[in-house]
Amino acid sequence: MRKKKYISQRTRATHTYSFYRQRRNDPNWRADYLAARVCRQRHILISLIIILVLILIGVIGYRNRVVTLLNGSETTSQVTTVKNASGEDSIKDSTKQSVSNEQTKTIDNVQKTVTISDYQRYSAYSGEYGSETQTCSLDFATGELMTTGPQKQQVFYFDKVMLHPDKSLVINMHGNYHYNAYDGKGERYRLVHLSVLFAPRDQKITQNWQTGKSLEDGTNTAVNRFSIALSNDGGKVFQMSPAYTAFETNQTKGDTLAVIYSEAN
Repeated sequence: MRKKKYISQRTRATHTYSFYRQRRNDPNWRADYLAARVCRQRHILISLIIILVLILIGVIGYRNRVVTLLNGSETTSQVTTVKNASGEDSIKDSTKQSVSNEQTKTIDNVQKTVTISDYQRYSAYSGEYGSETQTCSLDFATGELMTTGPQKQQVFYFDKVMLHPDKSLVINMHGNYHYNAYDGKGERYRLVHLSVLFAPRDQKITQNWQTGKSLEDGTNTAVNRFSIALSNDGGKVFQMSPAYTAFETNQTKGDTLAVIYSEAN
């Protein structure tokens, strides 16, 4: 490699740095030596800066390339995962839909009374029902019947839900009935087991499914309706005849609390 030369201010000739360094203590060459050393140091510094800049550019370029490759790999992996997940979800949804359709078809075409475990599916029937003296709030989502009226608010909890072939529902439930007999002993409560006979809108009850006797539903089928029956043996058997009679005589808006109150006393 050719050595760099520096011009002498005294002789105007060029010499290498080694030449000046050998004469650094000679007064005639001292000034030229110092000037050559400054130029040489400046040259070395500039060279180092250029080298560092090139190294930095190379590192940044390499890093960007690695990041790009990694991002491309992750994107490809994510797309593949999403496609696989979408395919699996589609299969699952299709399977669930088939099962749901089959269950719905089975329920719609049921030829005998069946027990419904997931009664939350009937949440569309939830709402407030009642007469001028009381209101019954039926909630299939929580499995509760709440009654309000002249007496204290009462809450009953679903125990069993059954579906009959005519699409009517029987909901057995229990709850503590609070009442006041006005005998000076204050408020009392009694465990009551009751059963709700429920007919959805546009559906008629065709028979008493406890006795098998046919009946003529005289209620307004444009709305949901229900009546209440009670059990005298702790919920083992419910006396459903009064509830079915209420549908025959169009009295599904009767005073339910009064019936329960009379039984509690």
